Amino acid sequence: MSNLNKNKEDINSGINDNTGILNMEKVKPEIEKVINNILKKNFENSEFENQTKENKESNHNQEFIDQICNEVIKDVYSQFNGFKLVCTGHLFGKGNAAFFFNSYSLWDKKTDYYVTSLYTDKDETFYAYICLFIIAP
Repeated sequence: MSNLNKNKEDINSGINDNTGILNMEKVKPEIEKVINNILKKNFENSEFENQTKENKESNHNQEFIDQICNEVIKDVYSQFNGFKLVCTGHLFGKGNAAFFFNSYSLWDKKTDYYVTSLYTDKDETFYAYICLFIIAP
């Protein structure tokens, strides 16, 4: 059972049924917990870190991130009746390159929201960035 299911009443109280507007002060921390737990589970309890360099640089990474995004959507979806969820994930190698992400064309800032999470492995050899968009109907 996901963390969101455990706190369903609290999260549902964060949704205004009349307007479809989320109270992100209540909802965002719970969603961040779910995403962070999924990232930890998938990276710390898997063989990802033991993969060969060739596997990490091949399409296996994208498949791995896609699985994580699907799991995030599954865990969060049941809590947001009528909202559209879009999840995107990226893996980055060690370095200081800047990363800018802009999707204002996808949403209305008054009713739609996003939650981001960044996972860094213990040796800081890679970073995983997950962004979940919650779009009102």
